[in-house]
Amino acid sequence: GRTSCTLEPEDIQKQTHADHFEGVEQYHKSYNVAPTAIQPVVTARGKSQRVVLMMKWGLVPSWSQNGVMLQNTNNARSENLATNNLWRSISRTQRCLAVADGFFEWKKHGHERAPYFIRFKNPKKLMTMAAVYDVWVDPRTQEKMYSYSVVTTSPNEIMAPIHERMPVILGTEEARAAWLDTSIEDVSKLSHLMIPYQGDDLFAFRVDKTVNYTGNDSANCIKPLEEKSGTINRYFLPLRKVGDSPVKHEHTSVVKHEKKEEEEEEEEEANVKVARQQQQSPSRKRGRDTRHTDCQANNDSDGIKQEQQWMDDDLSAAEIADAIAAAEAEQTPTHTTPTTTTTTATTPQTTTTTTTEEAEASATSTEPAKKKQRTDHTNNTTT
Repeated sequence: GRTSCTLEPEDIQKQTHADHFEGVEQYHKSYNVAPTAIQPVVTARGKSQRVVLMMKWGLVPSWSQNGVMLQNTNNARSENLATNNLWRSISRTQRCLAVADGFFEWKKHGHERAPYFIRFKNPKKLMTMAAVYDVWVDPRTQEKMYSYSVVTTSPNEIMAPIHERMPVILGTEEARAAWLDTSIEDVSKLSHLMIPYQGDDLFAFRVDKTVNYTGNDSANCIKPLEEKSGTINRYFLPLRKVGDSPVKHEHTSVVKHEKKEEEEEEEEEANVKVARQQQQSPSRKRGRDTRHTDCQANNDSDGIKQEQQWMDDDLSAAEIADAIAAAEAEQTPTHTTPTTTTTTATTPQTTTTTTTEEAEASATSTEPAKKKQRTDHTNNTTT
């Protein structure tokens, strides 16, 4: 994670009730604080004094040989403080308060990770987070290096949609005093403090990706993403009060906005697939059209030849039409099972039923008569 700390040294000392701010010349306000940075941390000195010291974020244990972190020690899980060898000893008496204006967390947003900034409603209110520290001494120069880790816990309802962890925020003076009390060496007795923040004055909103790069250190890192368009509130996630009815995160503006963007991405992918299919379909369609055209051309050619033959036989227009109808009837598929057809005789209200085979035989027998009539008609015309 990252933090932001832009308050004046006097404000930090006042809000933490610290008596001194040692190393204040090393303090530099920053909107984008990353691990390994030197930041102000509050420790207890004796039973009544508090001191602000500048420490390195990312704990280096006192038994380190070269003063280098052996693993990721930016954060310490609250459930491991009493059992993990790295935290067990220092959590007894070396507890401290890490201070900040707010902190950043990244949420998986589609194929990317979107940064969010979490702070109090009052931007001038200092956020104090539970932490543990250790001191490493350089064996050559005897110079001391203070370093710390922020204690984390499970998320509250405002953080659950964003990240699976959040820092232990000590929002009351009573909680801060108990955490700094070195007379309590059994950290398990402080388990009631290591819970998700229960206050109703916490907000989370999405910010620009400029915070992703530690070199970017300006007020733009903590501005709501759409501040210029006047729609800041749509990115805020107010935390409900303890005892209120549960909040359904799917109805918050941030989740709706994210769902809309995911739907737009899915729609865009679907459009790409359709476009690819359309690019492939014309060639297939041209192939089908070509085959259809060839078959139609063959059929048309055969029909033209047949009609030309009938004209050469000097048939009348009515006879040609009858021949065409007969040819089309022959192309129609027939079933082997004889079927019956009903024909109407010249006498009104009288019908005769014949089979298809009988009708074909009758048509065959009348063909010579038709030819004889045509011959007679031709002879009469010639005479």
